[in-house]
Amino acid sequence: MFIAIADVDALVDAQSNIDNHASKNTTSVYTVAQIFPMLPEKLSTDLTSLRFNEDRCAIVVEMVVGDEGAVEQSDVYSAIVLNRAKLDYMSLGSWLEGTGPIPSEITKVEGLAENIKLQDRVAQKMKELRYVHGALNFDTIEARPVFDGDALSEMKVEQKNRAKDLIEDFMIASNGATARFLSGKQFPSLRRVVRIPKQWDRIVELASSMVFRCQQRLIPNPFLNTLSFSTKKIRFISRICRLAFLNSWVLVNMYWKHPVPVRKVIWTGSKKIIHILLLQTGVSRSGHTAFAKIGYFG
Repeated sequence: MFIAIADVDALVDAQSNIDNHASKNTTSVYTVAQIFPMLPEKLSTDLTSLRFNEDRCAIVVEMVVGDEGAVEQSDVYSAIVLNRAKLDYMSLGSWLEGTGPIPSEITKVEGLAENIKLQDRVAQKMKELRYVHGALNFDTIEARPVFDGDALSEMKVEQKNRAKDLIEDFMIASNGATARFLSGKQFPSLRRVVRIPKQWDRIVELASSMVFRCQQRLIPNPFLNTLSFSTKKIRFISRICRLAFLNSWVLVNMYWKHPVPVRKVIWTGSKKIIHILLLQTGVSRSGHTAFAKIGYFG
């Protein structure tokens, strides 16, 4: 498996004006109305973008994946990449899920259909292996604003599909391969490390008083492995949390000029929505308080 990521460093010299400007921006900012790129537009949308039918400098993560989805070997190196097909998530996802025709762009490249099908099978195996190791799947709600001119007309729910999952699975794997590469070269890097919660015994006690069951004895990757409850219920709770947080976030950002008291009212209203909907799961009112103590609702 080859994962190619545009190599910005190949075109931007260290300590140059562009490099110094990017170090102040630190990232591109994506808003509903406009994108504020970290780099000048000529770089961000052209020279450092893997455009169709154009040679581009890239960093490639190469992985050898076994039948069970485990990465057996990996390497990271520079390369020149030629993008031979421009695909979109919706049409590709529909085809992979068997609900739509094969995208015409795929048929123009010999062997691409078989290649993508293989990638999809590999991605599914990787996902299954992550779940075996304790990964959780939270079914969340993503909203996309729809505008009528300059006015916000509605919020549409972004649907997940196999194409989006494929990219997500490969990026997770490439992140791990990159971390191992840097570690092997004894090169310093920033990591996010998930550790055992300091008050795990208290979390077990609170969770046990509700609808959850927790293992008292922690095993490797404990925080991901020890919570045991209905998949249907956690997806429902996840949707509730995401919906309430999303509504609050959208309102705060739409009316960011409002004073803090107004934002507090919005946030309080969202929490009330959560508590009302949680009643449908059978969680007691004391359970709602326990959620808050664990840290879900601040």
